[in-house]
Amino acid sequence: MIYYIVAENPDDRILKRARDAMDAGELIIFPTETNWVFATSPFSKDGVKKLDQLDTYSSKYLTLICSSISQASKYAFISDNSYKILKRFLVGPYKFIFNLHKESPKSVRSIRKSEKIAIRIPNTILTERLLNCCDYPLMTIAATRELLLSNNSDDSSICYTKEYLEKLTILNPEMVYSYELEEVFGHRIKILLDPGELTFLGPCSVIDFTEEGPPLITRDGAGKVSF
Repeated sequence: MIYYIVAENPDDRILKRARDAMDAGELIIFPTETNWVFATSPFSKDGVKKLDQLDTYSSKYLTLICSSISQASKYAFISDNSYKILKRFLVGPYKFIFNLHKESPKSVRSIRKSEKIAIRIPNTILTERLLNCCDYPLMTIAATRELLLSNNSDDSSICYTKEYLEKLTILNPEMVYSYELEEVFGHRIKILLDPGELTFLGPCSVIDFTEEGPPLITRDGAGKVSF
């Protein structure tokens, strides 16, 4: 179900419905400053499993959207030096790869058998308010056009066939629209938070802190990176 919201002042009642859905093991969709994301509670085994089943090919680890570095440190191992570097960049269009904290939820550790986790702290009021409402970070994957194409059905009852979506991809390879997500994923999600017209910054920059030595820039995206 689509809920239309005001991005700068989202309705608390709708945010609570989104939280309740995630607590019950359901998926929601909402926008960050870089793209649409699917989200659920990291403490829900069913929710994390559903999230993992949407995208089994693009990444070895899922992304945790957090409200602060302090919250992220409960799930990812962030050294003092890494903390200082993160403070230079946040908040904004960045994704940081860390080794999983030993006390991270079992529902997260069991997925993809990975000892790594991606951390994001987006710069949007909607994300901030949703995180405050939930009082826990959100386990997410990006709702990319590639994901849209890979999950679409050619069933004649669905107006957004693979051929039609491929034509849209040629016209606009980056942008994904809420009506497309509703058409393709409506049966797999509980709530879609739609603030209306959006302008995304593009893919976030990715910095890997999992190896010894200086952090590694693995994707040069919307966020400026310099050490």
